[in-house]
Amino acid sequence: MKNSKPFYVIISVNLLVLGIFVLAFLTWNTWSSYWSFRTARAEMDRVASWQKQISQFDQFLTTFARLGAATGNSRWEEHYTQYLLRREEAIERMKRFSGDILASPEAIKMNQAKLAVSNQETDAFNHARKGRTDLADLSVYGEDYDTQKEIYEKAFAAIAGKVQAGFKQQLTVKETITWHAVLIGGFFILIFAMMYFAVLIILDRYYLQPSPATVRG
Repeated sequence: MKNSKPFYVIISVNLLVLGIFVLAFLTWNTWSSYWSFRTARAEMDRVASWQKQISQFDQFLTTFARLGAATGNSRWEEHYTQYLLRREEAIERMKRFSGDILASPEAIKMNQAKLAVSNQETDAFNHARKGRTDLADLSVYGEDYDTQKEIYEKAFAAIAGKVQAGFKQQLTVKETITWHAVLIGGFFILIFAMMYFAVLIILDRYYLQPSPATVRG
């Protein structure tokens, strides 16, 4: 029996060390999966916020252009320029999460319509500065302006929908991976708890309980 004691000690210690490393890895893997899911969710929320801002800025730009065309007041052009820069910044931020969607027909159509709308708004301010509010009104109240703006808004909505759909697909995958990591981690925790219990029984049997020779003595 004495010769078997070192063997049980080695096995018990190795199992304990292995268990610690495996549990540490499972804990890290579960946390990494959860953090990846949380990051993707935060990115989706940020992109949705940028999309909402872009839509609001588009309405502001139209309003400022029409007010500038109607009044000839340069103050509206200043507001227009400020919000135009803010909209383009939001679009650039959104592009980082759009991937191949920016090469889609909707994106090409959106860019062409956005350029046409911007050119007409610029023409309106140019006419207004020259005192030709009649021509300025035609630039931002005409049928072509409304048509191009509608094309732009529909194309942008289609792109925004695709971006959000891509995020939702990623979230579904990451959420599944996270739950699998949690379930696997829980299963191994149960296994190792049983294993540790067995190790404690072995140590108690061979080291903590007094030997027959000690009892007789």
